Amino acid sequence: MNNLEKIQKTMKVFQTLTKIVMGFSFVAIAFTLVVGSVSLMADKLPFGELLQRLLIEADRTIDNREIGIALLCESVVLVFGAIEAICVCRYFKLELSEGTPFTETGAKSITKLGILFIVVDVLSAAFSSAMEKFAFISERMDNGGGIGIGICLILLAMVVRYGAELEQRGRAK
Repeated sequence: MNNLEKIQKTMKVFQTLTKIVMGFSFVAIAFTLVVGSVSLMADKLPFGELLQRLLIEADRTIDNREIGIALLCESVVLVFGAIEAICVCRYFKLELSEGTPFTETGAKSITKLGILFIVVDVLSAAFSSAMEKFAFISERMDNGGGIGIGICLILLAMVVRYGAELEQRGRAK
């Protein structure tokens, strides 16, 4: 098995894992939206204490309204993550259909992914900061790391673009 075949098999595994992440993201979005909405409408939430321990600092107590707001805010951040997962899955599909990661189209897709990760991380941080000021949420919505991943993806795109140029030169000879 040559290196390109190994890359293709690895990409297939990553595509499968990305689909699993997408599935979990959609389930988590639905859960947070439903439970958040119910907690805003209900007087007493059956799992209120459990949700409070999961969402809020240990030394604070909050009511159902605040739990609902926290869950709805988390659902927005989860939507951002689902968007990233969808775009990553599209890249893997493109790469697998082309048969090699070293194409100009693949390099452009990786660059777009890098920019997307940076933008989503900035938007998530801004949203989390606004919610922290708005209500009671304190540093639970940590979205760090996306900027570093975005920069690494942009650098990887440069390497892939160079590989595409080398591959084209090899075909021209």
